[in-house]
Amino acid sequence: MYTSKEIVQIIFFLGSCLLSANLVSLYRHTFISPYVVPAIYILTGVAGIWIYFKRMPQQHKNKLKDTFIKLTFCFVVGGGISTWTFMGLNYYASVHPLTEIFHIAERGGYMNDSRTGPNHLYVAIKYYGKLKEIPFDSNDLNGTSGYKLVRIEISKGFFGFDVFKNEALVE
Repeated sequence: MYTSKEIVQIIFFLGSCLLSANLVSLYRHTFISPYVVPAIYILTGVAGIWIYFKRMPQQHKNKLKDTFIKLTFCFVVGGGISTWTFMGLNYYASVHPLTEIFHIAERGGYMNDSRTGPNHLYVAIKYYGKLKEIPFDSNDLNGTSGYKLVRIEISKGFFGFDVFKNEALVE
């Protein structure tokens, strides 16, 4: 059936896919340019191809199919693991929390979440001149009308990108 090496590769690939899906949640709670995360993913994915491609054995008789599978594996595993490590360290190793209050710049509706459905209300605030959507759990709120302010605990991330936690709407 599958060799132990193939099972390890499958686990790495599926784990990388799950970490990549979790990147969306980490991005929503980080004040970071939308170009940084894809750039890291692409650069480290290409580096993963460069590092691992020649080391992987040929598994299929069809050389084109084998090359495509190896390229996809190296890109997804290299990009997924390293990008999640970057974003995860920035988020989970954040320090010096400071609570700030912001005016709501735009009222949002529901933010779609592919894993659990449309369950996140959001509002947008201006943070250093740029709009950032702040998601809220819809189980706690009946909407965003009537609220004018947002209280957010902002911390300095491990790599210097600000992260926010413990957000709440204030009347």
